[in-house]
Amino acid sequence: ICVGFNTAGAVEKEEESEEESGEERHRRLVASQRWLVLSEVLYFARPVVDTLLSRQSMHLNSGATRTIVTQLQRRWQRLMVSVIVDLLSLWCWFKAMQLRKEKLTQAERDERERRKLMYACYLLRAPLWDAAVKPVASTVHSALAPVPLVGGMASYAFMMLEYMQKHHFYTSGS
Repeated sequence: ICVGFNTAGAVEKEEESEEESGEERHRRLVASQRWLVLSEVLYFARPVVDTLLSRQSMHLNSGATRTIVTQLQRRWQRLMVSVIVDLLSLWCWFKAMQLRKEKLTQAERDERERRKLMYACYLLRAPLWDAAVKPVASTVHSALAPVPLVGGMASYAFMMLEYMQKHHFYTSGS
């Protein structure tokens, strides 16, 4: 309707819609930054929360009521809280990336891959390691140990897993 008779009005309407899309883009980027900051805060808060839970657990276990059951419950509690905080951080990051709609830089992609690899370290955490991973790794090691060449690699891999489980969490803050 406005195309033939009022081209100036049509141009004004187009400019208004461009301004709205610019405002929407700005709002989207601000929201993306907020989600990203929340993601980073959660990511860096997880080791602090884990340390606080560990210290609380040590304080509570120092009394006479120290039982194996309560120790296991506290280990699982610490693990679950860490997993939940990490998953919340990851969810916030995905939310930020949905709003951002731009491709990641190479440094951002590298950091995301590094963090994904760190999620595998949960398999080495005390309760999960003791309950599931160590028995499976030990069985595989025992089955492959007698095989020449493969047995040596299996033994080395099993020793490396044990070493990482014993020493990794004391030095990395994870």
